[in-house]
Amino acid sequence: MSAPKKYDIEFFKKLYISGQYTLRGICKEFGPSYSHISNISAREKWGDAKREYLRNTLEADEDAKAEREKEAIAEAESMPLSTPSQHQDRVIHTGDRLGDLIQTGVMAVKSSNWRDLKQVVETWRLWDDQMRKNHRIEEKDDRPLVNINVMGALPSLKPAKAEPVIANGQ
Repeated sequence: MSAPKKYDIEFFKKLYISGQYTLRGICKEFGPSYSHISNISAREKWGDAKREYLRNTLEADEDAKAEREKEAIAEAESMPLSTPSQHQDRVIHTGDRLGDLIQTGVMAVKSSNWRDLKQVVETWRLWDDQMRKNHRIEEKDDRPLVNINVMGALPSLKPAKAEPVIANGQ
């Protein structure tokens, strides 16, 4: 009878918790039996540790993303507008970032990723607050931001009714 093989269980645990391998993947790659690794995993609650690790990783990613957004907003605010072409470049850059933000929001809704959606809404709120501050738009202002006369001059959205076509002059 041969001696039992010695495995580095802590190494396997780190591989599993970090998401690099599944339990079956560890067994295939490194040789221990699935039942052996599964029993150890259940006893030591690797699944709980993995969920905690993933939650912490997601929170760290969200925090880093929010920090990058704040830095980008601060950078955009500090950019001098000395020429019209620089202003146009800044507007295009801001439009691209808004497009990315909207796309992220759409993808978050489609995948029911409420954390990303919350981040998108918070980023949009920060941007909106900053734009209101920069352009001195007050919440108390009763003047409409859209000219009602322009809106009234737009064509109706209702399709025009077509006259019935009479075939062969009948």
